[in-house]
Amino acid sequence: MELFFLRHGPAESKEDWAGDDEERPLSAAGELLVAEVAATLGRQHVTPDLILTSPYRRARQTAHIVAERLGMSDRVRVDSRLLPGFGLKQLGKILHDYGDRQCLLLVGHGPDLGQVVRSLTGGRLTIRKAGVAQVEVSEPAASKGRLLSLLVPAPIEPEDESAGEQA
Repeated sequence: MELFFLRHGPAESKEDWAGDDEERPLSAAGELLVAEVAATLGRQHVTPDLILTSPYRRARQTAHIVAERLGMSDRVRVDSRLLPGFGLKQLGKILHDYGDRQCLLLVGHGPDLGQVVRSLTGGRLTIRKAGVAQVEVSEPAASKGRLLSLLVPAPIEPEDESAGEQA
């Protein structure tokens, strides 16, 4: 199975957002960056069977921008297993539920996505906001995979990539 791990795009700053963090949206620059990443995925002919996204607004927005650009708006599903705290246990359940699929695109949060990819591949990497890691998992139950590609978008706005960030 082929998995694409997509970290949501840059969101409005926590300091400027007065509402619930779950509803904090992408910034205007974040929307542009996600659209650029989506265009790149389109040029690479990425065609997931399904796009699963965290329920957080910024992740849903990211998923919908990508889905629209790839012509698959009907393939987006919200999955609470992709909330902050996502790990190998949640990934295992997703792979069990969607084991009949060839390709999934998972939209979630940092640092969780990077930690899962590191656990699967044994590599050392960070997934930046709007970044994408492509992993081939040949035996989902073994929680082992091979990193096929890493898309690292150039930031449109400065961002803090601290390890503890849950954006």
